[in-house]
Amino acid sequence: MSEKPLADQVAVVTGATAYIGRACAEELARLGAHVVVSGRNRKDGQAVVAAISRARGSAEFESGDLLQPKAMQALAERVVAAHGRVDILVVTGAGASHDSQAFRLFDDM
Repeated sequence: MSEKPLADQVAVVTGATAYIGRACAEELARLGAHVVVSGRNRKDGQAVVAAISRARGSAEFESGDLLQPKAMQALAERVVAAHGRVDILVVTGAGASHDSQAFRLFDDM
């Protein structure tokens, strides 16, 4: 098995500024994915990106709020414009549920 089985994959993790979202983002990066760390708090998001970078992973921060449909639409559009696709979507954080706006937006990408 490859040490980086998710190499060349683009992952978006909402609620990635803390707790389970942060752990998911860090693990996806460890497995080789480029991770788009998303959340409402830019400072905390940048700290997650810095931690991933220190561990030799690839990440960037994009602001997003699951409770704001227009913000999620803008997030989805920015990620697809920058990377061409989303391979992995992990929805955590405030507002995360099976009927989250994020699922519907990224489903169409």
